[in-house]
Amino acid sequence: MTLAYASDIKPALWNVSPFMVHPMFWSLWDSKELHLAIWEEGGAPFDVSGNGNDATLPGGSADPTWGVGSDGPVMIFDGAAQYLSTPIGTLPGAFTAVIRAKRNTVEGTNDGIVGWGGGGSNFAGLLLEEDGDILHIRAVGNATATFSGVWTDKTSYHTLVFVAKSIGASEVMELYFDGVSKGTRTAEISQVTGFRVGELVGLTGKEFSGSMSFVSLISRALTAFEIALISAYPYGDITPSSLWVPSIFGGLGGVISTRNTQVIIMA
Repeated sequence: MTLAYASDIKPALWNVSPFMVHPMFWSLWDSKELHLAIWEEGGAPFDVSGNGNDATLPGGSADPTWGVGSDGPVMIFDGAAQYLSTPIGTLPGAFTAVIRAKRNTVEGTNDGIVGWGGGGSNFAGLLLEEDGDILHIRAVGNATATFSGVWTDKTSYHTLVFVAKSIGASEVMELYFDGVSKGTRTAEISQVTGFRVGELVGLTGKEFSGSMSFVSLISRALTAFEIALISAYPYGDITPSSLWVPSIFGGLGGVISTRNTQVIIMA
């Protein structure tokens, strides 16, 4: 039996999983700097990590639009000029970027997915090419690593995870697609000095074409196990505001969450 009370939240965003009781599942967000959750239409997505790094809309035709996809509410980027800014500043070292999205046809040579450089000569981030290649770039015209044929599908939502295991001139990065590693590369990895969604910071004309349902930035390198959990249960309620409560009826127990005042109890 499941008793549920829901207020002001899309039911499609819920995925109650027995993995919620695993300590590793809770540890996913210990170092989360930002988690933009696209739950309600109107305005810019807000940061539910507790760090106050809410996204801001650039204004006018550069604003992504709200829509509904198979994942629930999404933000739609037209590939021409639309992106989201965040107030993320400098992070000291290793980091992980998580993007849940569906791509469209690349509008130009390549489209920006996320960027973490500070602009100027530092346009660090991930670019998507029409053939599904994902490029890690350090500066304009400087693709330091290529992950070939990763994202060819244009019909479904997928979870893309980029892991920078450290920062510096010759460091290891790894890319995951729906929980599966697409390999490691060794190249220069820039420190996070800003964070933009749908565009690399300061690199205009190469914006993402598609829909996004959430974006996270975590200030450490997630493990393969953690990434597998995120990919398998992208909408499990794993924020620190949630609490697993043992069932008084002898069942699995349940989740009590302050996320939009939803309470679910499983018996």
